[in-house]
Amino acid sequence: MPIPIPLTVKVLVVLMDESAVPGLNEAVSNHRWPVLRQPSAGKALKNIRLIRPQVLIVQVDGSVMILQEATRLIRFLRTYPPRPGVVAIASNHTDQTERAMRAAGVSCYLPEDVDADLIEQSVSQLLANFAAQAAAPAKTQRQIERRVPAGETARTSNGRPIIVPVAKTEEA
Repeated sequence: MPIPIPLTVKVLVVLMDESAVPGLNEAVSNHRWPVLRQPSAGKALKNIRLIRPQVLIVQVDGSVMILQEATRLIRFLRTYPPRPGVVAIASNHTDQTERAMRAAGVSCYLPEDVDADLIEQSVSQLLANFAAQAAAPAKTQRQIERRVPAGETARTSNGRPIIVPVAKTEEA
């Protein structure tokens, strides 16, 4: 039985070979995730910026460098205030490949013979992480409002000013 995933979720699948990962095909058909077929993750970046997925599933077939480059760019794009989760499904599962993927910023690394249930569980967990990241700025704003007197300027960790609104007072 498929795990329920909301329809508003943007899960993007970058596939090189559909027949190589039958569990992924089943998960995609269960949830109707948008599938972007590109020869490499690097070439899909242009479309990723437009779609802005919450979770990106990438099939890795061969070169580790292609995925490292793509995930680094995804992680540091300024258009992603909450960074998307990245799931890598690799055909050449070795310890060295897994370490390289994790160093590149991949959130979840799965072997090629993975079943649909594990993919769905991984995506659900990454979606929960994405929602927590999306809610974090509002929490940070509330914490700053408590520490900074009204009308004064506070700064975020990256140096941007945050203006705390002045409290309205009743006029006599």
